[in-house]
Amino acid sequence: MRDIFERAAVATRGHSALASVLPAWTALPHQINATFFSTLGADPTAYLLCRAVQLFVPGTPQIYYVGLLAGLDDTDLYARTANGRDVNRHFYSPDEIAEALAAEVPRAILALVRLRATHAAFDGDFSWEAGGDSLRLAWRTAGASAVLEARVTRGDVGFVLEVSGPDGPVRFDGVTALAG
Repeated sequence: MRDIFERAAVATRGHSALASVLPAWTALPHQINATFFSTLGADPTAYLLCRAVQLFVPGTPQIYYVGLLAGLDDTDLYARTANGRDVNRHFYSPDEIAEALAAEVPRAILALVRLRATHAAFDGDFSWEAGGDSLRLAWRTAGASAVLEARVTRGDVGFVLEVSGPDGPVRFDGVTALAG
């Protein structure tokens, strides 16, 4: 956990460490006060891969609005309020929302959300495999499948998403492909 907090501090140029609360009973904060996108250094591929994993594992996924919009830390709001949690609670104007929704990463996340909500494979059976620097998450049902293959080598993060159904197979090999 210490490594995760230290990496977040580096990626956010130190403000996540300042904004995160350190309870008296532990040597580490209980949460990182920074947006997920900022914590990943605003790396679109790493961020979308994290969201893809979130949307592929069993359960009911939930994405906070700042995460959906690939929001970066609002250091101005944090500076005004001194509330550490405000760093990841940007208040979007209608123009900012429209601009964010037109951007590639939020469009790709919305494509993943639509896939999870509508593709028949997610009504089927889930399986997973992990080894070394790779992860494979798959959903299958009669006539439909959705398979996420992730590469998580340090410095080389990527994914391929293959879905099939009545219209045949479709392959997405990154943020741009999903956002299209």
